[in-house]
Amino acid sequence: MQHFGFRGYLSRSQHQCLITLPKERDQISTFSEIISYVLFTNAHNFTFYEQSTTTNVDSVDYAAGAVPETLQGRQRADPGSLSDSSVVGNDHANGNSNDEDDPDEQPYVNSAGVDEIHIAQLFIDALCNASIHNGDISPDDVDLLLNPAENPLEFDEHEDKDLLLCLRLFIAHTLAPRQTYMDTVNAIQIAHPENNTLSYDQVKRRVANLTGVKPIKDDMCINSCMAFTGPYLEKDACYRCGEPWFEPGTRKARQKFFSIPLAPQVQALRRHDKTARDMQYFWQRTQELLREHDGPDGIQVLNDICCGTDVLAAVHNGDIGEHDTILMMSFDGAQIYRNKTSDCWIYIWIIVNLSPDRRYKKKYVIPSGIIPGPNKPKIVESFLFPGLHHIAAVNKLPGGGLPVWDANLDAKYISRFYVILATADGPGMVYLNGLVGHSGKIGCRLWCGLVGRHKPGKPTYYPALNKPENYDVEGCNHPDVPVHIVHPINADRVTTKSGDAKLAFVNQVYSPAFLLVHISAFQICSLATLCI
Repeated sequence: MQHFGFRGYLSRSQHQCLITLPKERDQISTFSEIISYVLFTNAHNFTFYEQSTTTNVDSVDYAAGAVPETLQGRQRADPGSLSDSSVVGNDHANGNSNDEDDPDEQPYVNSAGVDEIHIAQLFIDALCNASIHNGDISPDDVDLLLNPAENPLEFDEHEDKDLLLCLRLFIAHTLAPRQTYMDTVNAIQIAHPENNTLSYDQVKRRVANLTGVKPIKDDMCINSCMAFTGPYLEKDACYRCGEPWFEPGTRKARQKFFSIPLAPQVQALRRHDKTARDMQYFWQRTQELLREHDGPDGIQVLNDICCGTDVLAAVHNGDIGEHDTILMMSFDGAQIYRNKTSDCWIYIWIIVNLSPDRRYKKKYVIPSGIIPGPNKPKIVESFLFPGLHHIAAVNKLPGGGLPVWDANLDAKYISRFYVILATADGPGMVYLNGLVGHSGKIGCRLWCGLVGRHKPGKPTYYPALNKPENYDVEGCNHPDVPVHIVHPINADRVTTKSGDAKLAFVNQVYSPAFLLVHISAFQICSLATLCI
């Protein structure tokens, strides 16, 4: 008897699920029934039994709109009503479970035989146990987080003129080399020796102390495979390539990457009168939409993420409060220099509280992690872990969130962090959701099962609905697919990056994007839509 355990969030409740396979298998076999049950029900603890039959991809009649037998009768909850409890689960609204055994207290057993899944579970457990005191923030910085200043950051143009001069030069030289700043300061010092100018390192420290924003440095593989964080702190070499952590004969790491804590940046935004006022947009807009929803004509204009049913339901039910911080994560690769191999990977936070004409501008986008290249990261969750651990820890602070002082309201309150979207482009999403990607044979991120087609002798698949004329390519000769057919979710027709359809569901459940559900006080996205 083979067992496979996983933990996840459905609605607001945490669930420990046990998949029981009655046959001796090296790998998990069938997941269509599992997916349909997990995605379309709100059960708390359940056991799945493997079906005796499997769905054959080639046997599905697309033209007829066939629905696999294991999925017949499964329907999504209707998201159209804000009062429908199926939209936002009200189970355990008081934080108590009706089950005899608390899923959080059940130990995880690695019986799946897949080490990557075991490691992912360890990352999840680390997030569940996150605390502001077991992260990488110093005790002094923790004290600043818990006791934010209750006044705007102000300078005196006369008394602070030297500091203001250096700060303005520092900001003006953001895109210039460090030496350019130093040359400018030296020139000013020669012309005005009475000025007490700051070196580059000195002004950086002053900026960090003034804002409270200090980067977290963690060690990583020299080949960018993974970061030595979370469960990987116990390893001495890279899990993928075997390269040692430290320089030979020393305890000096061969490579480092940076994470930038989110909480001090949010406190800084709220501490300024204008940005604090701008961050009231989300609450004001959702209140306006709720009034329209209750009116005779309903909501007439859908022009922002605030208009989404899940978001409005969360606000309507009180899961999102007036002062909470709503976040969108974005993950992507970037080339720093045009004529030099200098790739790096970054992930950022977008503050959804700001209006659409502000939130995507550079001055409001919050950097969260920078992963040096030039190679692509292999184990992305290890790089995301410090930033996610920070958010999970903040949501467990006394009061349930981050203490902030609002300059516009001249009030101090608690702001909880909610992650409502994890985004990336097509290539980047492969690293977040664990699926094959848009160029794979079955590349739909929603698991619709549409089989792609490729040119003869070429490896790249395209989601071509109509079969080309004079076209004969093995595995791609299925008939035309009608546009109006909506295919049901079926993991048996989905492949992973390694081409293994059997582990597609498991990979997505344990993908880096799934870690996000373990850091928010409330999870809006369902398991089905989390990795879109």
